[in-house]
Amino acid sequence: MAEGAEARAEDPATATAQAPAATERENARQTFFTSIDAEPAAKGKDSRKNKFRTLESTNAGPRISEHHSDLTTLANSLDQRMAALLKEHEKDFFLAYKTHMYTVQKEIKTLRMKADHEEAKTREDTKIKNLEGELDWFMNEALRLDELCKGDKKEG
Repeated sequence: MAEGAEARAEDPATATAQAPAATERENARQTFFTSIDAEPAAKGKDSRKNKFRTLESTNAGPRISEHHSDLTTLANSLDQRMAALLKEHEKDFFLAYKTHMYTVQKEIKTLRMKADHEEAKTREDTKIKNLEGELDWFMNEALRLDELCKGDKKEG
């Protein structure tokens, strides 16, 4: 295991690739507000008081320090609060989505039933028209045969 670490440390390509990445990370850390050093103080209150001794000697100093600690606490808890808020919104979104999809499926089912009903009606209408056509043909055929019979009676 130690041999692998030595091999990695000796590899110049790996060392040069890690150096720019570390530099970029440090630049980003210094550039963006989200990288504030707002970690919970492990040093204790004494170092904090020494840091802000001049500030706290003013009239509004304690209030400013209190607001600073409140803002630091807010900055530390912001990502958890945002994650909780996003989770809540995601839950609401999926509930609304499921409700909407249920409504859409219900409408699709209703429209399919209507389409089937209309298709059955159309088929029935077509059947009726075919039967009416046959009725007309049979009536015309009966009249033609009646005329033939009358003609045969006159001759005979």
